[in-house]
Amino acid sequence: MTNMSPQVLNVLAFLRRNKLLILALVLVLFFLLILFLSATSPSENIQPNRTSTPGATAPSGGTNPTMKSQLDIQKPAIIWSPTRFSEDTLKNVQFTKTPAPEGGIKYSISSSNPNRPNEIIVEDGVVVYQRAVITDRYIYNYTNTLGAADFNFQSSRFYGPNTVTYVYLEEGTAFVADAKTTLVKEQLSFQPVSFDAFKQKYAQDIADFTIIPTLADEENARSDN
Repeated sequence: MTNMSPQVLNVLAFLRRNKLLILALVLVLFFLLILFLSATSPSENIQPNRTSTPGATAPSGGTNPTMKSQLDIQKPAIIWSPTRFSEDTLKNVQFTKTPAPEGGIKYSISSSNPNRPNEIIVEDGVVVYQRAVITDRYIYNYTNTLGAADFNFQSSRFYGPNTVTYVYLEEGTAFVADAKTTLVKEQLSFQPVSFDAFKQKYAQDIADFTIIPTLADEENARSDN
């Protein structure tokens, strides 16, 4: 102790006399440190950013009716079901309205393909037919659920000879797909009808009604032999 400078001795003496004051200062500094760390650390209640589904983000202030209508038109159900129709569904969507050749009213709505509009045919207020251009599905996305089609026809009047139309009569649905890539080009959704009625009312795009076998048909034929 005798070797310490007078300044150090004075500080030690001060600390001995003011133990409570020093303790209070330490506690205050510790409390301030906790507040600082709490303010600068991320809050656990903040939710992480979520990636929005392309084409499905509505602007602030509510659902965009135009976007909802277009999405409904582009994505018909995989199996037809009777759906009531109102022109309010097409609010803010440009469309043309004409009499359908086989009866009812046909609505043509622009699609992602400027030369191939989406179509809806309405009879007695019910959607009996819908054609929708599709760009993001392969045929297996549907055959995995529906199984083998009732009919497979080659050639489309619009898309050309290298296409296949898969027809499911009982389910009231059909798909036009590229024969090589199997990428689906469009879906038809229709009130289930007989094959003859389907040909007359909804199959104007099929250029060749020669039934082509599927891979499953060929495998079944080999197994039978």
